[in-house]
Amino acid sequence: MEAAKRLQGNSLSLFSEGIGFVLSRWSALRDAVENQWGGPDSRLKADNLATDILSWFTQSREPLDTDDLEDKLYDGMLSLNVVVEDGSIKEVAKNLMVMHEECLEGNFVTIERYRQAIVNQAAHPRAVPQIVMMRMMMRMRKMMMSKVVKMVKAVLGKLLQTWMWTFQNLNQT
Repeated sequence: MEAAKRLQGNSLSLFSEGIGFVLSRWSALRDAVENQWGGPDSRLKADNLATDILSWFTQSREPLDTDDLEDKLYDGMLSLNVVVEDGSIKEVAKNLMVMHEECLEGNFVTIERYRQAIVNQAAHPRAVPQIVMMRMMMRMRKMMMSKVVKMVKAVLGKLLQTWMWTFQNLNQT
């Protein structure tokens, strides 16, 4: 019986980098980290998910199964308080499985494409997708609303204090 192929050396480090690329492009995970849906350590939880995935690929004694990887991704998102129902878990798992097979064959074209896409996006910041701009605007709106709410609370607090003082002074006379 033939031994299972394992990633080693450069293939392993490139595959690890590829996992990071795939996860960084997953909008559900990005949103969970950016909005700290998993708490203040959301970034750490996302990093742990990447590490767990690499370990799963490299240390599994059983044949690798897409359903098992989907479960791992699902559990990782649950740790961030996110239930993903948009089908993206299947897509991410499929991309990771394909990339793993490519790396086993010494084919790093997909990883290079991810790397180049990141370089291109950094070189052309105006090419930021519209959805990212919309998210930024929503965050700014939330921040502004938060400030407005604080100001309204402060004004209402002062107004309440003034009414209380007036009421107390009226009762004393």
